[in-house]
Amino acid sequence: MKTHYFWGFFKIKESEKEIILYRKWIWYPLHIFTLLIGFWGMYGFFANEMIWQGILASFIFYWGLCGLFNYIKITINQEFIQKKNYPFPWFTNVKILTKDFHSAGESAIVETQKTKVVDGITYTLPKPVKSTTGYKVSLWVDKTWSDGKKNIVSIDFQDFTVGDYEAADFLVLCLNKFKREKNV
Repeated sequence: MKTHYFWGFFKIKESEKEIILYRKWIWYPLHIFTLLIGFWGMYGFFANEMIWQGILASFIFYWGLCGLFNYIKITINQEFIQKKNYPFPWFTNVKILTKDFHSAGESAIVETQKTKVVDGITYTLPKPVKSTTGYKVSLWVDKTWSDGKKNIVSIDFQDFTVGDYEAADFLVLCLNKFKREKNV
């Protein structure tokens, strides 16, 4: 199994039957802040027997903990395509059978700005400006409904920031390349 390193992924393992991509969660300052706020909130709320607020603070603490230590492992092989968060579980885990996979593609995440901040002063723009804030990799897969009918649906698989365009493009290439090899 060959190991590569690529911008956006800290490790890539590739063999004839499997590709494994490792990606770190990003935005460390936010996760450090939420970890500290969550810890402080848990201590304050649970000490004062404010259970629901303590549970909310625990979730904020857990999100900060995941942000500091978690990484995403994307596995593509002949049986399945899987995205899993390690070492702490998170809600964005996805597992899709390869036989149901049709194709992957990326699209820009666009945000419309109506104001602009220059030197701390907010100006209203004469015309709204659209700017790209990131990229979304989507998978098109077969979905079987309870009545037995099948159709193709889109699943959001992974988001990338503006600076990670190459990583998003690389993930789409890996997914589609594997699909082509499987069909041959």
